Amino acid sequence: MEKEQNAACVPGAGEVEKREVQIARLLRAIGHPEAWVSDESWLSDFFTTGQEERELIAAVRREYGVGLSEGDLDVPLWVLVDELERRPRA
Repeated sequence: MEKEQNAACVPGAGEVEKREVQIARLLRAIGHPEAWVSDESWLSDFFTTGQEERELIAAVRREYGVGLSEGDLDVPLWVLVDELERRPRA
C-alpha cells in the first residue's frame, strides 16, 4: 500500500511500468523473453548474422503489424517500443 502511495506521488511513475510492459512484449516477440536490458540496449544487440537479423525483423512485423527500417535496429529499445506503438499498421 505504501509503495503504491509513494508511486502516485512521483511524476511519471506509471510511465516506468508502461515501458516495462512494452519492452517485455518486444523481447517475447523476438524470442528473448528473459533478456536483461538497459537504457542502452538495441535490437542489434540480439543478432549476429544476417539470417538472425531477418528473423528478428519478421518477428517484430508479426507482433506489431509494422515493418522496421534500418535505423530502427540501432536505437534504444525504450525509444523503439514507443515508435512501434505509434506507427500505422500495414
